[in-house]
Amino acid sequence: MKKLQEHFHKSGRNLSITCLLEGPSGTGKTAFVRELARSTGRPILFTDIAKLRGKDYGHDERMARMLFEEYKFWYWTMPVKPILFVDECDTVLSSRQNPDGNVNSVLVNCHNTVTEIWLQELDNFEGILFLTTNNTSHIDTAIARRITHQINIGHPNHETQVKIWKHNFPEMSEMDARELANGTDFTGGQIFNVKRKVQLKEVLDGPVPFEELLRISSTNGRILKRNPVGFSK
Repeated sequence: MKKLQEHFHKSGRNLSITCLLEGPSGTGKTAFVRELARSTGRPILFTDIAKLRGKDYGHDERMARMLFEEYKFWYWTMPVKPILFVDECDTVLSSRQNPDGNVNSVLVNCHNTVTEIWLQELDNFEGILFLTTNNTSHIDTAIARRITHQINIGHPNHETQVKIWKHNFPEMSEMDARELANGTDFTGGQIFNVKRKVQLKEVLDGPVPFEELLRISSTNGRILKRNPVGFSK
């Protein structure tokens, strides 16, 4: 990082690492940023999207400016450069619209102003920024052009699901992990939810047999293989 900073400063440019992580919910976008921060020893400045949105006139614009001002303070104060993290960024960076002249034009103008603030800040940004979204098509195209890296974290394939089951349940056999992966199509987040349910049940009722784990998994999300239930004529 220090070498990169020196290179950029010599060339008269700001060191800017901006990355958009795109993919379905539960695929590990936030976990990716947490692990990157942990492995590099960097603090993360999490952004509360709810605080960026408000009903008062001018609130959203003020909060957008404050977000970058706060990051700049910590960027130059902390001994290790922090990561600015904005989850579900499409809620505040969606495409700009043309005001239609009715009451909604005030909201549209406010949204467009926020996007323009982001454009100005990204043009002069120095630091490390990670954004996440479930849908890149909602993000303003001018914003997308200013993001230097875009990484798609897709739905895990079968072999990856087997590894995730084994990671969350270390005592599980390879055969059982494959049976679960064959019967479900879960993301890492969904598998972790199964783990939490199992842990709660273990506290209340003791060890959970594999058959019960199958049942818990069947109520946790979409199951690809189902046995038909009902009466045939």
